[in-house]
Amino acid sequence: MTMTMAGARPSRGEGPLAALSLHLVVLVLLFAFGIGMSPTCYTAHAYHSGEGEESSAAMADIPDDLEVEVKVGVLGLKPKGEQSVIGKKCDKVLYEQVALRIALDHIESENGTIIDLSSVIPARVRTDPKYVGDSTREVVANVTRWARSNIEACAMHEVLFDIETTSAVMFHAEDTVPNTVDMILGPRDAANHQCRLLREVASLGRLPMVTWGCTNVELGMAVGERANTTTISMLPENAENLEAHALLDFLHDHSWDQGHVAVVYAEGNTESTELVRRLNMIKSCGNQPHDVTVHAFGLPKESRDGPLNLNATTRVLNMIKEGDHNILVSALDFMDLPPVLYEAYQLGMVGKDNIWIYANDFTPGQLEVASKAPLGLLLEGMIEVDPSDSQRRLGELMHGSFSMGWTPGGASYTTSSNPWNRFKKMWSEQTPDQYPDLGLPEDFFKYAPLSANAAMVYDSAWIGLVSYLHRIINSDSLVHDHGHDDHHDEIVGTDEIHLHEDSVHVTGNSSNGPASSHMHVCATSESIPGALSFDGVTGPVTIDRYTKARAPVAKLISAVNLQWRQETSELSPYTYGSWPYIWDEGWRNLCSMPAFSLWETLSDMRALKYGSSETPPKHRSIYTSVEDMEEQNADNQKHMSIIIGVLVGTLALLAVVTIFLFYRYRTVHKKVIRNEKVAKDFQFEWETNAGRALTTLNSMIETMNEGGDRTSRNKATFENKLSEIRMYLLAQDARVEMNEVQDSIQRVGEKRYTPEVTAYLMEHALNAGLRTSEENCVYRRSNSFEKRIDKTSMRSVLEKSLGGSITSEESIETGKAAAEESVAEKIKRRLSTSTDTLNVISPVVDKVLVEQVKEKLISTLNMAANGDRNFDVFELAELTGDRPLSTLSLFLLHRRGVCSALRLDQNKLIAYVVEVENNMFDHPYHNRRHVADVVAGIYAFTVPGGCLYDFVQASPLTMLAVVFAATVHDLQHPGVSNAYLCKTLHPLAVKHSDKSVNESHHLSCAFDLMAQDNFNFVQGSIDMEDFLTFRSLVIEMVLATDMKSHFSILDKFKRFQKAREADPESLDIQSEMNNVFAIAIKVADLIHCSRPLKVHHQWVDCITTEFFNQGDLERAKNMHLSPGMDRNQPSGPLQQVGFTEIFVLPLYKAWREYATTCGSQGGKKESQFYDGVNENYSYWLHASKTPATEKAAV
Repeated sequence: MTMTMAGARPSRGEGPLAALSLHLVVLVLLFAFGIGMSPTCYTAHAYHSGEGEESSAAMADIPDDLEVEVKVGVLGLKPKGEQSVIGKKCDKVLYEQVALRIALDHIESENGTIIDLSSVIPARVRTDPKYVGDSTREVVANVTRWARSNIEACAMHEVLFDIETTSAVMFHAEDTVPNTVDMILGPRDAANHQCRLLREVASLGRLPMVTWGCTNVELGMAVGERANTTTISMLPENAENLEAHALLDFLHDHSWDQGHVAVVYAEGNTESTELVRRLNMIKSCGNQPHDVTVHAFGLPKESRDGPLNLNATTRVLNMIKEGDHNILVSALDFMDLPPVLYEAYQLGMVGKDNIWIYANDFTPGQLEVASKAPLGLLLEGMIEVDPSDSQRRLGELMHGSFSMGWTPGGASYTTSSNPWNRFKKMWSEQTPDQYPDLGLPEDFFKYAPLSANAAMVYDSAWIGLVSYLHRIINSDSLVHDHGHDDHHDEIVGTDEIHLHEDSVHVTGNSSNGPASSHMHVCATSESIPGALSFDGVTGPVTIDRYTKARAPVAKLISAVNLQWRQETSELSPYTYGSWPYIWDEGWRNLCSMPAFSLWETLSDMRALKYGSSETPPKHRSIYTSVEDMEEQNADNQKHMSIIIGVLVGTLALLAVVTIFLFYRYRTVHKKVIRNEKVAKDFQFEWETNAGRALTTLNSMIETMNEGGDRTSRNKATFENKLSEIRMYLLAQDARVEMNEVQDSIQRVGEKRYTPEVTAYLMEHALNAGLRTSEENCVYRRSNSFEKRIDKTSMRSVLEKSLGGSITSEESIETGKAAAEESVAEKIKRRLSTSTDTLNVISPVVDKVLVEQVKEKLISTLNMAANGDRNFDVFELAELTGDRPLSTLSLFLLHRRGVCSALRLDQNKLIAYVVEVENNMFDHPYHNRRHVADVVAGIYAFTVPGGCLYDFVQASPLTMLAVVFAATVHDLQHPGVSNAYLCKTLHPLAVKHSDKSVNESHHLSCAFDLMAQDNFNFVQGSIDMEDFLTFRSLVIEMVLATDMKSHFSILDKFKRFQKAREADPESLDIQSEMNNVFAIAIKVADLIHCSRPLKVHHQWVDCITTEFFNQGDLERAKNMHLSPGMDRNQPSGPLQQVGFTEIFVLPLYKAWREYATTCGSQGGKKESQFYDGVNENYSYWLHASKTPATEKAAV
């Protein structure tokens, strides 16, 4: 075995200030515990201070008989307790436990049969493994304890031995650090956040760690960036991308990547959701031929680590059946497969042309269970098995399926003489008696492990040792110090070898007996050698110097075809092939893989089985594939051409008939004019008001011309006739005027607003709210706040906030008369002086216009106050002159009686809310209309029927906090995401340290504004203790709207709900409020997803426009475009389907379940909004399946 270390160089200190600070801290600790230090501890050391510098001391070698004890912390491989026979056979961990023990035995016995590392191990090594269980709490607690002890010990040693650099490997005659380990192996499997957490803790504790269960991405060590870590990942770089590409190439080889594929996984499995995400991301790469649409179906569990919820599993499988999927990818563990496969078998989704692809490998023990254990035994106590199926084997249901996973071992080797073949031979020579504590089945070593984890564990043990002892063999010199006295301090042993960078110092007696030492490691990122390479059991291993992860090689992934052999009654795996058949270093990025398939399939040794067939079936689903869509489009175009031809012919015929009829009409009309009917029609017209007036006038003139001495009588007759004429003409004018008034109202519309109009409408709306609150208020009112809202104060606040819509010059000119003008007169004057003046200004215009809007406004506000799902904020914006936020917030607070109960300053409250609305930027989505919709959304849950009713019905302060938090939750939103602000080093991101940047800014602006005297509406009304409670709840709610913390908040809420159901008395009211109100505002923030489809669709268009605007900014800055923000590649309805499935539906479902089980109102409101989400989701799901031509027609 050859081991090379390219680019190794001495690590430098963190700087004199950091080193001095650390030394001072440790000195204080040492003196505090009364630990004395011999002066010889400093004078007896001679180290290399730099490259090329030689020591004056004598040179010596490490003793040949030196034995080093290395304490190894092993995560997740602690032997389990009692297990059933089936559980023991299906346990993958047993293979890893055995592989680790073989590796540790080979290391201690210097057995080079499989891997020969004798040239790089400076001394004999004796390992002391410390096994830890697989629970998250146990793993994190032990790693934290080891790291804390190790960093304290490292600090003490650096002071005691005057070590000036940042990494060291030291040997002691005694175990001076009993509460830590020298290196960590594992974890074998962990969620993303656990991987990153363990890596950071180990790095802080300066502990080396080698893991085979976390990828470099999960560890937070991205490709192309230098990772500051002491952790090595045995999984290939970008393992997630490789798995996704291999699966898509497999689908491509069978023409299954041009349709729809269902992915089945257990909810909470982050690796499965990441696989789905990567598959969809690869589809968007321009160089990829795949046009597959992946549909994720999560199966709920009874608990976090418990079994699947079988009732929910049946519902999900029915959904898959309704989608008519026949290509299914399973990411389930083996123990979850029996109930799922049997339910699928009952639904006709197993066999025939149904293909199951398992995205994980199976051990020989698991295949044996699938072959031997009847379904009646496997499913006992879980689901009812039909008597005719009780003796059927699970392997029969898995016939014709495929299993895909990391190659078990020997990837990229081309010769038969390699470590993997030697490992398999060594494996077959083992017996269960050698591992009595594991309780292995008798035939455990009959077959080599098909799971890659066993080989990875073996390689991890070796690489963990050589990675952190390589400095010893690469050191330039060994330094002896003969002046050491007999004084021994209480921390370091009497016989020591201290290794630091390229210097070794040996002290102690010179007895002839074997030297035994305990190793103590103080590691840093620089301790890990660059480009470390060796031939391992898994295949050639090369550790990248930057990512500290294994570099990919050829044939990393393998696939097998599972076939049921009826004659032998066993499920056998047959090799399908390996991927990739060749590897290129230029393929590291997601979209850099070639367009052709990289699967290398073996020559046909046996016929492969596909379900119940020997040939790959054609994919099918109710979703139309690309080929079917093209064929259907061609047929549609042909049919459309025929229809268009028929329509054109019909229109031509109708045109001819119309011309003929028109000619006939003209002829008949001319004849009608000549007949007697013309005279009657003329007489009828003459009898109208104008005709009567003219007739009367003519009669009057004739009477006046008669002359004579009848002057007085003629005068009376003249006056009577003139009165009749005036009456007739006024009636005619009135009719004309009313027609003009109606036209004027239509021309002006409902968007003609001035501060007077807005103030008048807000006055009536708020007083309407006060009247309702007087009848239904649940709070105790104060007599001094019984007065109604004054429109003059309302108008003054509006005019001030709007920058003086009525100028001072105008006020001076109008003088006292203007001050006494009625609202209607002001409206008329404003309308008449506008550039769009009415042709006719009637006295009824003002009243009709304002009263119509007022009635409609109050009706709309009452919809919000009643928690109606059909509330339309866009209509409210039109009715209030684009002031929906201030109108709605003030209306709801007054209606609920909050202002009177808390004795708030109503003028300052109005000024505050109006100023908040003024400071809302006019972005397509994050604007005052969105905030008003959120206010209405969260208020809906506070009315009777909502689950917040119990919290706010007797607490006006809580009610105020709810409306206030919703009102300011997007104050001064910049229209871009937090990630964009952080990546561009925006001043807001710098100010708030990249932590919930937008949300922190909203809160800062809100409370800064309240601190001003003109807007401090709670001053003198609420004491400090109540205000701090109010402020704390508002902060919790606004910070909860950060989508980055969506899943953590939802998980926390679910845990709280389970704890409350288990023991309702165990949780205090404040804890419950924090959890419930955080989820409430998150639901309200997405309330548009439950609105009627027309309103919801309008909001989707708004957010899409805002996303595209951010994408334009990112493109202008040459940044990587965020997903869904490229206007050149719009995602369409499918993006809404994914967003609803991943974010909206789980959130609303958890909210409804809480309201139903824990609230006193039965979840009535929550169920209504949940049903609205489902209705819109059905629309988007249907739209995602609709061909483009049909969408265009719609």
